[in-house]
Amino acid sequence: MNIPLREYWNLLVGYLRPQKFRVSLLAIVLFISIGLQLLNPQLMRYVIDTALTNGPMEMVTLAAAVFLVVAFVQQLSGVLTTYMSETVARTRSSCSVKVESSQKARWITCSKHPKICANCGANNTFRQH
Repeated sequence: MNIPLREYWNLLVGYLRPQKFRVSLLAIVLFISIGLQLLNPQLMRYVIDTALTNGPMEMVTLAAAVFLVVAFVQQLSGVLTTYMSETVARTRSSCSVKVESSQKARWITCSKHPKICANCGANNTFRQH
């Protein structure tokens, strides 16, 4: 059962290709979420350092408000990321891709659509490689 990495990559690309837009949007939201996770501790550090050194209270208040806004947007991006990843996973859940490596055969089955899946275009015919 030694399947090359290229086979897994082709399987993943074939799985995600019909959802190119959703996957791209998910990647963008994930990168934004990661950026916010990196920004928030820096804002908190600034608030604490400025408050401890008796800095201007307006700057502390402004930085604290920005911290709260960033934390709220971070939570929203987390919810959006979860929703989008569940949508991507659920879209193809009715259609399954099976790989039988022992016979060097590949086929695609779709449980809800007997011949060709209207959702993803999966063809249930057997192909020998």
